[in-house]
Amino acid sequence: MSIEKAVLKVVAESLGGVATEEICRRVEKSPQDLGDVFERLLENDELLGFAGLWFTPETFEAASEQFMTALDAAHKAKPKVAAHPRERIVNDAGLSWAGKNLDRILTYLEEEDKVEVAGGLVRSREFRLLLTRRQQEFLDRVLTELRTHLVATPNAYEIAKILRVPKQAVEEVVRLGAQAGDLLVFEDGVLYAADQIVAIQAKIKELFGAKPFTAGELRDALGASRRYVIPLLEYLDEQGFTIRDDDYRTIAPD
Repeated sequence: MSIEKAVLKVVAESLGGVATEEICRRVEKSPQDLGDVFERLLENDELLGFAGLWFTPETFEAASEQFMTALDAAHKAKPKVAAHPRERIVNDAGLSWAGKNLDRILTYLEEEDKVEVAGGLVRSREFRLLLTRRQQEFLDRVLTELRTHLVATPNAYEIAKILRVPKQAVEEVVRLGAQAGDLLVFEDGVLYAADQIVAIQAKIKELFGAKPFTAGELRDALGASRRYVIPLLEYLDEQGFTIRDDDYRTIAPD
């Protein structure tokens, strides 16, 4: 059996990943001996490595599904809690991820749009926070104010003045609304109701169709400042609605 196959055999036997030291012990090689082997297996997509914890693609998929199942169960048990301690979810999933390998695994899952990570807390991308009746009513008032503007929406301070409530109360419901998926928060406190994006996309299509346009041209066409236009365009780029080529953007084909 080749050394590559021997390494893969060891890694495939453990759902939760195998540490470098354990692989070395099992195949009777030093980390230095296996350095090139790991590199070849990584390049061939036969291994995934996270700070010295190794998986085959199949074992990582199974382990990550186990983690997501535990996270979904936590969300279901506490629908009014936005996120949960990552170590608790790992423990509930029956996994032993910790420290740097846990950091890198969660970063990978975040890049795959499966989770959101904030400090020591993690939440599923698909989870929507369940608000109390009072919180939802207040959020609806905030969303109504946002929807009265297409692009140049009021910030938390301005909404607080309009509604005659403390700014801190607006900031708190904005945080909850973002966690519930009803509200988007961009740089410099720019806020949009989630459903406003559809109207903005329709307006951009109406203005430019298939023609390339710059941020400045969109700013002038919408009558909004760069404070709104730049983070909005960056979001639309990320969502695949627009395609950027240097200073120009075009609307992606349907």
